Amino acid sequence: MGYNRKNRGKPCYRWTVAFVKGEAVYQKLSSGDTSCKAPFEPTVCKVKERLGEKEIAIVRVDGGYVSGKHLAFAKNKDIQVVTVVSCKWIISQGIDLKEHKWIFYDKDTHIYDLGEMVPFSTAPCQFRTILIRKKQHPFPNKKRKKAKTIYYGIIENLKVRLSPQDLFRFYQQRQTIENFFKESKQSFSSGRMPSQRFRGNEAYLQLVTTACNCFQWFKKISATRVVPFFSGQVSS
Repeated sequence: MGYNRKNRGKPCYRWTVAFVKGEAVYQKLSSGDTSCKAPFEPTVCKVKERLGEKEIAIVRVDGGYVSGKHLAFAKNKDIQVVTVVSCKWIISQGIDLKEHKWIFYDKDTHIYDLGEMVPFSTAPCQFRTILIRKKQHPFPNKKRKKAKTIYYGIIENLKVRLSPQDLFRFYQQRQTIENFFKESKQSFSSGRMPSQRFRGNEAYLQLVTTACNCFQWFKKISATRVVPFFSGQVSS
């Protein structure tokens, strides 16, 4: 079943969820000691199977799934990938960064366009690569008071050429997935497993996923409705 690193001795699970247009189309519960890389290929195959005749155009994933094996799998399946990689991996390829080439995005973010390159030693081919330099401010009421600067890379093999700014924004849209986990924990208590049995918890999370999708459908339907609006003068 695995164990929770933050709360040693307490059992935990690894929950993998795949989204298409904001809706969860596949989910799998694994033991807590399962590598996050392990479900990648089975998840992609299951999503393709559930979409039927439709093909997966772009896979936008967290950096925890990145490996040469998975990038080769995506290349062989003709799947476009957008993901993040460690800045250290990119720098180790012998990149000489020039300060004047950093592109201003906002007061906390700068982007460096590296063009086509092999982002790390086991990557199967070249990928379009950009570096991100971002000042990360501490959350309120945290002990750390000073902002720190973080670096990471974004790689892609998209068929459409995006500007560095558009590529950064496109990957940032993946963060909306975090809303699913936040809402599922707050509204549907997905963080509290109701059973001591693995299959019982797996079935419970299937219901949680269905409930979250119903909530998403409700929001989409409600947003498309026209709300009557009065504008004018009222005479007395």
